[in-house]
Amino acid sequence: MLNKIKKKFKRYSSFLGISLSCLTSQINAFAVTITPGVTVDYFDKYTGDNIAGLILGTVFWVLRVSGVILLMYGIYGYVTAKKDGEANNINGAIVKIVFALIFLTMPWIFKSLGIITS
Repeated sequence: MLNKIKKKFKRYSSFLGISLSCLTSQINAFAVTITPGVTVDYFDKYTGDNIAGLILGTVFWVLRVSGVILLMYGIYGYVTAKKDGEANNINGAIVKIVFALIFLTMPWIFKSLGIITS
């Protein structure tokens, strides 16, 4: 009986320790309000007063890099699937290409919808 208790204690002690440390620690979070008139600041144009613009600029930069990589991967997948004649892989590659185009045009989409100004 004692061995079973020891095994269960060993199993759950790390979970208990992590849970207690998360409950006792404090994480500061700063809320940012994105208004329709926000302008997007990238790293080289950041002046220090437009936090929301810096966040949006960083997100757009990551989306563009991801979009380029996804576009290359989707084109490669489409060409190889077309060569092999596999319809499911062709559909998957087309989905990757569509998401890549959405990632690449995200700033233009937000400007068209009036969410951001520049």
